[in-house]
Amino acid sequence: ETTATALSWLWYLLDRHPEEQDRLRDELRTATGGHAPTVEHLPQLPRMKAVVQEALRLYPALWMFDRRALGPDDLAGTKVARGDLVIFCPYAIHRLPELWSDPEAFHPERFEAGREEQKNKFAYLPFSAGPRTCIGNSFAMIESQIIMGTLLARFRARLADPAPITPRPRVTLRTSRPVGLRLERAPLA
Repeated sequence: ETTATALSWLWYLLDRHPEEQDRLRDELRTATGGHAPTVEHLPQLPRMKAVVQEALRLYPALWMFDRRALGPDDLAGTKVARGDLVIFCPYAIHRLPELWSDPEAFHPERFEAGREEQKNKFAYLPFSAGPRTCIGNSFAMIESQIIMGTLLARFRARLADPAPITPRPRVTLRTSRPVGLRLERAPLA
């Protein structure tokens, strides 16, 4: 469900930023000759990876999670005792202006090589971090890029209903309504 949720937000963002969809299609045409990407193509598709990362920054599927404190600690002046429940909210962290420039905007270039603006390793948490990082994070990134690239190699995608979509926090950060796509045949090859 987490990858499906992430892809829903990804298509929503690409609908809102059609120039990005064109840019991704150009990147695909160059890297794959206009065919659906394979895992071997992914290193040649840096913008596609950056778009997925930026979508996960704005709309992390796991928008909130918790951990139990293993011992006493101090979190920014708040005392934490052993066993206390500490809640993290990547959705909020990913929108902090002290960590991200123009945090509410969709700017995939912030994840391009040499341009990462993350000020610390815990500024970006779509898969958690540290020893409890999601073991499926690499698979989820690959899966998202392959699915997106396969569709974009064959179609232009638009939302079937252009009305705004808002976050609906549940266990995952769901969309306020289903994200139906209207696919226009537009093969790259």
